[in-house]
Amino acid sequence: MPRRRDYVCSATAFLILLAGPDVYTPGVTSGAAGASLTQFAVAAELGAWTALLMSVLVVAASSSARSRD
Repeated sequence: MPRRRDYVCSATAFLILLAGPDVYTPGVTSGAAGASLTQFAVAAELGAWTALLMSVLVVAASSSARSRD
């Protein structure tokens, strides 16, 4: 049975790919990785105001994942 983390990772990957080549181009984009790439993708789709919100959500998700594993 898939774990919750699997759904979050899949949703993040789809969001990054849907954001388009301005955010991520396979084989070309190398400067951003992980959480910062997710922030760029969300900001590209929903606006710049979401960057701070994503920072808070990434920290909250990472700290809750560490306490359960």
